Amino acid sequence: MAIAIRAPSLHNSQPWMFVLRGGALELRADSSRHLPGTDPDTRQMLLSCGAALFGARLGVRALGYLPHVDLLPEPSQPELLARIHVRGEAPAEPEDEILLRALPWRCSLRSGFAPAPVRAGLVTAMRRAAARERAVLLILDDPVRRRAAAEIVAAADLAQAGSAQAARELRTWTTRPPADADGVPSWAYPARPSTSRAEEFVVRDFAQTFRPDETPELLPPEPPADSDRANPPVAAALITRGDAPADWLHAGQALHRVLLTAAAEGVQASLHSQPFGPVDLRHSVRQALTDGAEPQLLLQFGHPVRRDAVGPATPRRPVADVLTVAESSAET
Repeated sequence: MAIAIRAPSLHNSQPWMFVLRGGALELRADSSRHLPGTDPDTRQMLLSCGAALFGARLGVRALGYLPHVDLLPEPSQPELLARIHVRGEAPAEPEDEILLRALPWRCSLRSGFAPAPVRAGLVTAMRRAAARERAVLLILDDPVRRRAAAEIVAAADLAQAGSAQAARELRTWTTRPPADADGVPSWAYPARPSTSRAEEFVVRDFAQTFRPDETPELLPPEPPADSDRANPPVAAALITRGDAPADWLHAGQALHRVLLTAAAEGVQASLHSQPFGPVDLRHSVRQALTDGAEPQLLLQFGHPVRRDAVGPATPRRPVADVLTVAESSAET
């Protein structure tokens, strides 16, 4: 279970609960941790839970068993997202071992990227990782589409900054006491939001330095050094064929597998859900970037500017807070 709870989530809200019942492990959405101002249709909550589902599967593999997942098994219980059964024994595959070793190093990057290139073979591996989870990692390698993506993220971010509810949620989840087991700690984001190059997407103003009477320069000027432009971060869209809760859960599982695949080589990602928030620019993303496919998240991948830019792991809720044992399981 300690592996499952290392999953990424919106503002590190960790909106999941696990229940051990009758020999199966249930994954349930914790709606008390839903952020309606930032995530009105619960898309990001289910993406987060999907990531935790992949972590639970990885944990089962680490124990030497084969997981079998029933997704959305009870239509009358929409908060019951998945039921995991154990189906036989098998040692963890080498790829599982690689992902497990990468788990402590994976983090969301909320600062700039170094100009060092991401290995082409790793990009291929990340695309394969997404495909294994019934999603597509669409690489935005065309400079025109990459710039269009940056502009969409910037427009959505500006709109979200003007939402009182979204701003309140951001403040709630980024100003928590140091002892708290959730939220985004202050050391995990810069004191003022910035991007170092035009190819980088705007990162949320976690410190909330923006004021409504200001018009921030969301897209930076072109950098003077050609060498910086030579290796921009890898921009991508995570897409699915459909756009229902099951697709969001698949996208979350793909997200976690992709992020761990990248982290295994020291590459981190910045996650951009702003276009899918209170001001929904999904249509713009479909039209400009994904050729009509359903976008679930925009991302950028690259190396941190400094090794120490990746700090300690963001806090996690104790296992006892997210796992309960049903009476039927306790009796058996």
